[in-house]
Amino acid sequence: MNSKMFLAIWAMLSYVANFSTATAQQSNTPTNQDATTTILVGPARPPEPAFLYSVNARAIVQVDSTAIEQSIELSIKVVQGKPTTLTLGLNGPGDVVEVTG
Repeated sequence: MNSKMFLAIWAMLSYVANFSTATAQQSNTPTNQDATTTILVGPARPPEPAFLYSVNARAIVQVDSTAIEQSIELSIKVVQGKPTTLTLGLNGPGDVVEVTG
């Protein structure tokens, strides 16, 4: 806990204690000595969401008597999170001759 957060919590507790005492003195009712105060302190910011994505693939194949040519169009949609590296595998014989996008 850094010193600024400690001072802020201390100031808030002091204010609550002074306010409770002043209120009890004004209403002329006894204070409850067994009363407790709970303060919950959460993390400064929420954790980053897990990386989640979807991929659509569309294959286009052209076949003739001398060759087979195939192109695959990928559409990648990031649903949540921030991608650092996205790896997709390609399996089988042949060569990758062009990548765009």
